[in-house]
Amino acid sequence: MLKKYNSENPNPNDIKLGARLKLARSLAGMSQEKLGSELKITFQQIQKYEKGTNRISASRLIDCARILNQPITFFYEIEEEAKSEQSQSWLDVVQSDHGLRVMKILGNASEAQKDKILRTARIIAEPG
Repeated sequence: MLKKYNSENPNPNDIKLGARLKLARSLAGMSQEKLGSELKITFQQIQKYEKGTNRISASRLIDCARILNQPITFFYEIEEEAKSEQSQSWLDVVQSDHGLRVMKILGNASEAQKDKILRTARIIAEPG
């Protein structure tokens, strides 16, 4: 028997999809207000999508992908992430304030700069 979900008990997949929407919006440097305006909905509706309390229709998700310049598959990678604790911790890091800032820096860096950043991060992250 399928479990009943509602706004007080959202479906875990809706929560994950909302988190991906928030990540894509943050990576695009777009506010909830701006995304809502582009979609012709309120920023409160964007908040509900991002929290998973309201489901995102397929057509609305396609519009989000187009506006945020992401492939639609970006939003459906949640299945693979759910299979691995390590992937979930990766998603937590990327969605943090530091993670988002690093992603923006990497997005603006040349390949040579990305290599330097990666080498530096490996050195800093080495234990002891």
